[in-house]
Amino acid sequence: MKHFFEKKLPHRKQGFTLLETLIGITIVMIAVTATFGATQSGLQSAFESRDQITAFYLAQEGIEYIRNVRDTNGLNGRAWLVGIADVGADPCSPGKSCWVDAVFPVTNLPSACSIGGPTPCPYLRQDLATGSVTYGMYGYTNSWTTTRFNRQIQIQTINTTEVAIVVTMKWGNGKTFVARESLLNWQ
Repeated sequence: MKHFFEKKLPHRKQGFTLLETLIGITIVMIAVTATFGATQSGLQSAFESRDQITAFYLAQEGIEYIRNVRDTNGLNGRAWLVGIADVGADPCSPGKSCWVDAVFPVTNLPSACSIGGPTPCPYLRQDLATGSVTYGMYGYTNSWTTTRFNRQIQIQTINTTEVAIVVTMKWGNGKTFVARESLLNWQ
């Protein structure tokens, strides 16, 4: 039984018009472009975070190296800053800058430097040799791969029993990180 008010619609052809297809393709392209943009931004942030974390740990390593020398001197009955800041000729003496290699401190002695100064600090190097005992370690060994990181260590005298260790890390396109810690003579 037919309804009295029901109209019969004219028969329509099935399928998409060219305009509908172009609009659909445009919407898909916008969605894909936005996804790629978000992915690229996320990857860039991840790489920047990785570099910041690496710089932080390299700065902390420099501080720990100086602390270890202080502790070793104390345990062996020597003056607390022997080997890092005991004489004016020492590159790490107060008011000067130096670089240290915490991986091989015996073969790579500190040398005076300054980031952006007349004697720039050398770039840290990383051991990337597969199967190496020191794989992934940072240092100044010539056979290792040069990285983007510079580390400058300064010792600033506060008084006769306290010094400040200031480590400046520089990497990438002018990014800088500075870590500062006080070191006391506990003897």
